[in-house]
Amino acid sequence: NYDRVYLKDYTSAVLGLGETGYTDIYYAFHGSDSGACDQAFATSFEASGLTVDLLGLGKAGVTNSERAIDADQTNFSEISLGALAVAGSISQIVYFETPSNPGDAFQIKLKATAALLNAGLVNKISVSAYNGSTEVYTKDLSTLLNLDLLGLLTNGDPIPFDPGSGVSFDRVKITLNSLLNVNVLQTINLYSVIRTAGTPIFVSPASSTVTICSGTSASLTATTSSTNELTWYDVQTGGTPQVLT
Repeated sequence: NYDRVYLKDYTSAVLGLGETGYTDIYYAFHGSDSGACDQAFATSFEASGLTVDLLGLGKAGVTNSERAIDADQTNFSEISLGALAVAGSISQIVYFETPSNPGDAFQIKLKATAALLNAGLVNKISVSAYNGSTEVYTKDLSTLLNLDLLGLLTNGDPIPFDPGSGVSFDRVKITLNSLLNVNVLQTINLYSVIRTAGTPIFVSPASSTVTICSGTSASLTATTSSTNELTWYDVQTGGTPQVLT
């Protein structure tokens, strides 16, 4: 247990006589012990290959980072390498207060310009999940071959990620690596990172693809984690729940 946080600034000791150093502290807070279904509560960013002097030049850095974790699904943070012709990367990290349930998944809503996508941006975006400081999942967008990535990124639609059965995570990192020899502003918009229940599991002979003849019936079965529930519908989107398991 603790009831205070103590910070000490040592920078003035190395600046020399007549120099002044200071540290800006914008806020401090602590979170409650919330549940695994709660959404992100904090965010930060980090850079590689970019000096402090370069951050902020040519829009390099992360702008309006808090918008990636607020309740407004129409605004966004900007993850940008700007127009700087240097090798490097910029990442935004989203934090959850507690680890997810094992097997949970997440969705990221990103958007990028057609010019960047045509220049090969998909090959330069990676997504990682961590449990504490331990990386438990990483994926390059270019490897999600079963998705219409160009359509999702152009429209700003959610992109699903499934870390796998038994994996828990409490933070997600989105990284933009630089496209060299490209004379365009290298920026992606991050609207949200949302934790979701994992994809239902279909164990043989059960299948997610069932073919039947008209007028006949089919048996549909699936399983999910004990912390989740399955709701069955009679139409592909919308509709009324038919069965809850």
